[in-house]
Amino acid sequence: MASHGKSNITMREIAEKARVAVTTVSSALNGTGRVGTKRTEKIRQIAMELGYMPNTAARILKSKKNNDMGLIICEKQQMIDGHGIFSGLIRHFMEECQRQSLRMQVELFDSFRFPDRLPDVFCGLVGGVVIGGTPSKRMLEYLAKHPEMPCVRFEEPGEYSVRLDAAEGVHMALQYLVALGHRRIGMLGCSRSYPVHNLAWDGFEAAVTEFTLDCDPEIMLEMDEKSSLAFNYVQKAEETVERLLATPRRPPTALLIAGGPLTRSFICAALKRGIRIPEDISILSCYPATWEAQNFYPALTAVEADLEEMVHVAFSILRDLMDGREVRKAQVFLSPRLFKRDTVLSLSNNDKSQR
Repeated sequence: MASHGKSNITMREIAEKARVAVTTVSSALNGTGRVGTKRTEKIRQIAMELGYMPNTAARILKSKKNNDMGLIICEKQQMIDGHGIFSGLIRHFMEECQRQSLRMQVELFDSFRFPDRLPDVFCGLVGGVVIGGTPSKRMLEYLAKHPEMPCVRFEEPGEYSVRLDAAEGVHMALQYLVALGHRRIGMLGCSRSYPVHNLAWDGFEAAVTEFTLDCDPEIMLEMDEKSSLAFNYVQKAEETVERLLATPRRPPTALLIAGGPLTRSFICAALKRGIRIPEDISILSCYPATWEAQNFYPALTAVEADLEEMVHVAFSILRDLMDGREVRKAQVFLSPRLFKRDTVLSLSNNDKSQR
């Protein structure tokens, strides 16, 4: 059997391993004829495992170094729709490629639904990839065995990665609230099972200690992993408002909330119960998309990722890897930015102008 990764693999070899006719392999790889979906996926996976390259791809790679850039978003489809980080990642990645006159391949790949499949981008038409979301174990194994396909992780840990300093952002948020006179501050965050949210919780707990805040488990509310995966923000917001209203001690004067969708859901649930934002409780959103923070009413005071800068850094690391240059810093954490809008009220003299 031909060794994996060589470009001289033939359709006949694929057909022998798949136990189908060569014409079936041709139809599956070229999208012609009437080959069933499952069989097509199996044939394409075998082709990818053997390192098969279509004639066009082989000619490209033989004629010149491959500078084409790949972006893979590994997530459930319902999590991609309207996702602040992913939508910005895709847009800025495409803009970066256009600025540098580079061709690109963008793939939305459900690594949860298809844990045994590999993305089509791995076929050989790109020289490297940026990966957002959570790749499957099979994808990580493939990348580990194929150093000729360099990879930079976005917002997830990896050998080469670009991540938001979520702990610093939460510290920044609490420091701002403390300066406005808030002492009893709570947090509604996502599950610690996700690295970025684990960092945020670590930052919150460290800042509570540093600023000696009036905080207890009643107002530190962590969404479980099942709720986070289900995108069940409205129900969680409703439960949180009821829980805060029922707390034996006084409710917090300010609340940090993870992400735009959960923040918006909480504000709507609070307003429905007559709780005014920010007069009755200040809300500071952690890492919503800028467009959703600006276009919600009231506009969200928030710490936000500089996605353009994050994509630029990830892009630069990937180009260095593809060009064989030394990467000066393999794991990069970038600072978020604080935007003061309309959902935080100063308790110092009750001065609304200091929101």
